[in-house]
Parts: sequence; structure tokens; C-alpha cells
Amino acid sequence: MYLLKYMKNKINGWIIRGDSESGDDYDSKFYDHEPTEKDKKDYILKETSEEINIDGPGDFGSYVYLTIEEV
Repeated sequence: MYLLKYMKNKINGWIIRGDSESGDDYDSKFYDHEPTEKDKKDYILKETSEEINIDGPGDFGSYVYLTIEEV
């Protein structure tokens, strides 16, 4: 519903989605600005609730891959 509200008003934005090597899918998050590196790190830390190294394996040996899409 949140995304539809923005689409109805034709506001451009970005959506981040996360997937891990181990098969976990994380919730999408909408941004009204292009996500910064800090936004990306905050998204991963909030969604995974564990310490994950964006540049390499996390606590359990899996990477989190981000998909960033402009809408």
C-alpha cells in the first residue's frame, strides 16, 4: 500500500531488495532518493539483524546481494 501511494502521486524513487546466498529474501524498502552507501549498510543491518560484511561473507558464510531499482 505504501508503494502504491507514491505511484499514484507519480513520485520517483528507488526500491532496495536483498537476497542472501543461503536463500533468505529480505523485505523491500522504498527511498525517495538514490540510496547512499550508508542507506545500503543500514538496510542490511536492519533486515538481517546480524553483523554482515557487505564486501564478503557474513557470520554464517553468506553474502547479501542488493537489487536497487528506480521506480
